Amino acid sequence: MSPPHGPTGPGPGQGPRPSHERPFSIVAPAGSTADHTSERPALSLPEPLDLGDHVEIAHRLIAQLRDEAGTDTSPVFDRGVLRNYDPPSGLWREVPRHVLTQRVAVFSGAEIPRGETTAKLKLKSSDIAGTIHVLCELVARPGFFDTAPVGVTFTNGFVRLDPADPTRLDLVAHAPDHRATFALAFDYDPAAAAPGWQRFLEDIFTHPSELVPEDQGGASAAERAAFAVDRRQRIEVLEEWVGATLLGAVVKYQTAVVLVGDGGNGKSVFLEVVRRLFSPARVRSIRPQKWSDKFATADLDGCLANIVNEMPT
Repeated sequence: MSPPHGPTGPGPGQGPRPSHERPFSIVAPAGSTADHTSERPALSLPEPLDLGDHVEIAHRLIAQLRDEAGTDTSPVFDRGVLRNYDPPSGLWREVPRHVLTQRVAVFSGAEIPRGETTAKLKLKSSDIAGTIHVLCELVARPGFFDTAPVGVTFTNGFVRLDPADPTRLDLVAHAPDHRATFALAFDYDPAAAAPGWQRFLEDIFTHPSELVPEDQGGASAAERAAFAVDRRQRIEVLEEWVGATLLGAVVKYQTAVVLVGDGGNGKSVFLEVVRRLFSPARVRSIRPQKWSDKFATADLDGCLANIVNEMPT
């Protein structure tokens, strides 16, 4: 495929924690990123409330989250998880339950009108749980992440198939509409080389006779040329399959890849490398003999890659 249209740069390498593993923070000071946000609630008096009920506090929290996300489409409750958009990473990060609990608890002691006077709001555990429940119901959008556009999120943008030319890749800036919940923790660089990966693929598809000199019974020059063509085609098929799987486009080809060979020939290493390219939430390991089980195949919903390390012969 041709290079994307957009900025590129060398990958900065792995950070201390992959971007998809960083939790949503409680407080996000101006100018900070998800890597440097405090996880302690701000020590300030709660703002006065009009009613002090679950719905009002839920709406206040939604406004806070939207302000932090910079978009009115956030937050979203889907697949049993509340997520808020994080502009620096381009990810919809999960808002953990303890963060919601702490944010609701901040309203304890807020002033609420009581006739001509005011009273202090008292929050019990059931009030906090009820407020969180109401919040999630108010922003529930079932199927929101199921309809995410096809593409891969990197630290420097979102890579997708060019809408005008599906044979090209297009790198665009992060945006909430990408609905990404997972990112590869490095920049996308179409010119980047992967000598270790290429050497690994070359090694696993090298025929044993190529390791022996021709005058000692090894492959002839013609055989070596044929092996080189075969090797290149095998590598291209695997890399195209991985790319199509990453982009969520492989299902339209109705094709599965089966790696055949004795032990110690790189199958497990290849599968482990591929597995790490995906969010753990989008990978399954359902064996083929279970594919006729409707309960097992139901678990494939939302799956991008079904990777099985061992299959019965």
